[in-house]
Amino acid sequence: MYTEAMAYVIFIVAAAFLMKILWNFAVPYILAVRSLRAGADEFSRVSLMPYLELGLLAIAAVLSLLDHGSPWPWGVGMTALVGGALVVASYVHLVVAGAIAGWVVKRLRDARAGR
Repeated sequence: MYTEAMAYVIFIVAAAFLMKILWNFAVPYILAVRSLRAGADEFSRVSLMPYLELGLLAIAAVLSLLDHGSPWPWGVGMTALVGGALVVASYVHLVVAGAIAGWVVKRLRDARAGR
């Protein structure tokens, strides 16, 4: 049972999911810039909320399961596989890029301090 309204809902969920994934890719760099601009004893925090991606992915999977005339050409299995891979890749990138960005910020701070 495919309706035009259901297509809009699927695209809204997919857009929210992709925005959250893009946020995960941007977080290490945002934190590095904030840390570089802040003083030595100041720090900032970011809430990651992994349940948000998983919830949006579950909603997209259920919608693709229920919607046989879906606007995208793959089914529930591919939706879950691609979405899950994006979530894992974004968090792996977040950890690796965060470690590298932290190291770069420390080096830049040391260079500013003349060490």
